[in-house]
Amino acid sequence: MEQYLFHQFRSIPENYETSRLFHAHEFWQVDFIYEGAGCLLVSEKNEIVRYDFQSGSTVIIPPGLEHCFDYCNKSSAWLSVKFSASGNIGGVMILPAEKMLEYTAAILAEALSPHTMSRSASLSIVNAALSVAFNRFMLELKEQKSHTSEFVRKVKEFVYSQQGRDVRVSDVGDFMQCTGKHAALRFHSETGTSLKKFLDETRADFAARLLLTSSKSLNALARQLEFRDVYAFSRFFKRVTGKTLSEYRNHKPYSC
Repeated sequence: MEQYLFHQFRSIPENYETSRLFHAHEFWQVDFIYEGAGCLLVSEKNEIVRYDFQSGSTVIIPPGLEHCFDYCNKSSAWLSVKFSASGNIGGVMILPAEKMLEYTAAILAEALSPHTMSRSASLSIVNAALSVAFNRFMLELKEQKSHTSEFVRKVKEFVYSQQGRDVRVSDVGDFMQCTGKHAALRFHSETGTSLKKFLDETRADFAARLLLTSSKSLNALARQLEFRDVYAFSRFFKRVTGKTLSEYRNHKPYSC
């Protein structure tokens, strides 16, 4: 699970000379670029590799990677969040502007700004948002490795964007402008997994993350995830994961 460590809201004026001091750290880093453009320089196998980014980009850097930023003397502003996580994306990844990451950055900025919210509530929101961002990068890596078709990629992005709410096969068909049956047949032929199974497992995974990171009641979570009631939520979760809601929530791998 992703756990917040610390963050920085940073900005530099135009014509500011940034230092090209290469460094590495033991934690993950994700930067949401609000304004400006530049490049990330990474030392890989005794050579320097350049990764360009611009306003709206999201940059993730894994632990142990020698790197430095160059903002090309342009006025820039960004949010940098450091966190711990399991898994490996294999190197630097930069994603262009997209709504899911834009919303994630907005949620993080709000939760990390001084206000009346308790620290435990703020941490729960921050960790949940980091999970969304990290999963988005892991999805991108998986798609790059498997060369998934544009059809499957769009289906998955649509389902993930619903954040655990009720998505049916017919909804996917509507989104892809085809029948639900056609969407299900094509998804299965290209992935080897039934669309219904993917929908259920994705919803259950999001529910599991909420159980670990949110202090909301089970009734409140059931409403958020668009279940008829907590009993329907419980039956669904038990069927997909093999565990009850209480069993899962009461055995947290970490404390929020």
